[in-house]
Amino acid sequence: MIYEQAMALIGGGGDYGGTDEDPAHPKPLMGVEAVQAREERYLAIMGSDEAIDSNWDGAAAAGKNLGPEARISGTADLDEGFCMEEEEEEATPPAVPMVWRMMARYYSLKAANFPLIHKHFSVVWHICGKMIFKPLKDNFYIITFNREGGYKFVKQGGPWIHLGVACLVAPLDKSAQPSEAVLDTVRLWVRFYNVEWKKQTKEYGELIGSKLGKVVEVDVDDEGLELSEYIRVRIDWPLNQRLLARFKTTIKG
Repeated sequence: MIYEQAMALIGGGGDYGGTDEDPAHPKPLMGVEAVQAREERYLAIMGSDEAIDSNWDGAAAAGKNLGPEARISGTADLDEGFCMEEEEEEATPPAVPMVWRMMARYYSLKAANFPLIHKHFSVVWHICGKMIFKPLKDNFYIITFNREGGYKFVKQGGPWIHLGVACLVAPLDKSAQPSEAVLDTVRLWVRFYNVEWKKQTKEYGELIGSKLGKVVEVDVDDEGLELSEYIRVRIDWPLNQRLLARFKTTIKG
């Protein structure tokens, strides 16, 4: 009795409430009346014009359980349809194998025996890797190598001879047409003897070599340290010219 009078003087509240208000912290031990008072308070709030913060609160107010997708603030788009555009990946082109090609001509007026020529030069060149002979008309061939070493060996070597007839080779010009294929020179090393020591240079070798044909290479030391009794020059010799046994130079004046 004394406790109830004290609570009335201070305005009530606490676990038991005042004389004219609901308890602030109702205890489960109060029974059905305390629970009913909480439900009435909750329904009074839901029926008011108070703002609802989220879709979840709205679903709870309506007594619905919409799952995790309802926990999104604002308007939720619950459409099950979904579409996403993806850029189509460009297909990677297959790797093109590296090959080296050259044009060859068996310089004979007669039709060449292709299997015999193929067999002969396969043995002479002894190429490591694959080598393909593709016969064309008029004793022309296209030779394909799958290794650069074999290609360089055939290109830089020679002259290549079979049964006393030259087989001419040259790098394939891909921009040329098949009808424009012409092989009428043979690549030779020419020795020029009795050249003055001071003239055994690349420049002088190109000068005297140009009198015979197109100069491809001069076999001299760039620093001029190695001297010899002759100077070697590699040229493309025209087949319609006669080979010379001697070559003489004179000084003007």
